[in-house]
Amino acid sequence: MRQHIKTLQEKYRNLRRWEQITLFLLVVAVIALITTNIQRQKSPLFNLDDNTKKEVILRSVLDLSLDTEPLNLIGIVQSESQVDIRTESTGSITRVLVKSGDKVGAGQVIAEIENSSQRASVAQARSLVQAQQSQLDNLEDSFTSSGNTVAVENAYRTLLSSGLVAEPGSEDSTLVPPVISGIYTGSTEGIYDLRIARGQQLKDYQFYLKGIEKIRTTDIIDNQLKSTALGSYGLKITFPGEVEDYLNSSWIVRIPNTESSSYVANLNAYNAALDSQSGIIDQVAAQKAQVENAKSNLDIALAQLEKTIIRSPITGTVNNLKIDLGDFVSVFQSVAVVANDNQLEIKTYITENDKKSLKVGLPTRVSGKYNGVITSIDPAVDATTKKIEASISIEEKADLINGQSVSVSIARDDVKINELDQIFIPLSALKVMAEGVVVFSVNEENIVEKHIIKEGPLVGNKVLILEGLTPDMKIITDVRGINAGDIVVVKE
Repeated sequence: MRQHIKTLQEKYRNLRRWEQITLFLLVVAVIALITTNIQRQKSPLFNLDDNTKKEVILRSVLDLSLDTEPLNLIGIVQSESQVDIRTESTGSITRVLVKSGDKVGAGQVIAEIENSSQRASVAQARSLVQAQQSQLDNLEDSFTSSGNTVAVENAYRTLLSSGLVAEPGSEDSTLVPPVISGIYTGSTEGIYDLRIARGQQLKDYQFYLKGIEKIRTTDIIDNQLKSTALGSYGLKITFPGEVEDYLNSSWIVRIPNTESSSYVANLNAYNAALDSQSGIIDQVAAQKAQVENAKSNLDIALAQLEKTIIRSPITGTVNNLKIDLGDFVSVFQSVAVVANDNQLEIKTYITENDKKSLKVGLPTRVSGKYNGVITSIDPAVDATTKKIEASISIEEKADLINGQSVSVSIARDDVKINELDQIFIPLSALKVMAEGVVVFSVNEENIVEKHIIKEGPLVGNKVLILEGLTPDMKIITDVRGINAGDIVVVKE
């Protein structure tokens, strides 16, 4: 040992002067540091001055998990009605009619893609429609002028009205049958069943009809009227003798009278008229089909042309025009963004845990000076972003620009303890130690105590706690520099 010390002394003497001074100061510093640590270890914790104690903030696990304090987020200003206009055709841009910042109306043309062939197809299809329509008009005019419809109608009236007779209702009747005349204008075929009875006065008679028409009474006054209407379809009945002679008699008139000698001839004439009419009707129907087909081809040509015309579907401002004259575009390429900048909203994104304390209608503060309200919250998490989109409407005129990033502060909804199904606490409240992940609480003597917990996955800036905490437990929110056994000052 002595030999070792002697060797060190010799090495020290061989050092340069400045090296000897440096080594001496280093030894003094080490001795001072060791002395200070020994004194600290001997001094009790409770003798520390309160000014040297660390300040901590305590919050309940419930508050930390539910975030009863306002939720602060970043949002993007967007138009409530905004469209990304995309092309439906491929080709070169031949016309650009607006520029960024221009106001446009719904349906207004923004630009056009080369469409000379589509315009030629439209012109050709339109000419074909006009030609087919002209042929149809000629056929219909010919049909009207030829009187086919009138001929069929006249033949039908003749068939129904010819050879009409009044047949007695009883086989033993000896009266001369009344005479039926006139043109039957009805469309119902069948029989008239009529009966003559006494009227209100001695020489008055009443006339009852049933069958094709039901007429309860037709008065024949003072026996003066021998010819009267039979129903309301143009026929008349005339009594050859005195009406009084026909009292209580009944008669049947068949329409048409198939027993008439002229019935077969009239039926053939009617069928011939129908055949003639049917031929022209078939021609008209065929030509109408040609017209409709031509119109369909025109619609297709117009649709193809419309795909080359880029229009704004809404009224708004052109916020981003991405094309110039001569540019080549492909199908579904974004060429412009049009937005209604007078109706702005904020789009922001929240976590699934944040959603539990938010709802539509909660007040918000935008950029620290504009009042807003939550207008919608998506029902599900986006599969890509793992976030939930929320929309905020601004309740006053705000000096904001479409696309601008803004701060958003949202007041949270009140949530009861029994509604808490999962516990989440911020990362700042956790500390990783040799024995595991811990949180810290403070006892009645302001001494820090540790609690080992079992953590789950990270969600945003919070960790799901699986075991070790209860909702009413209060823990330190920021554990940096904190250790179990420290005496701290709890800051309100």
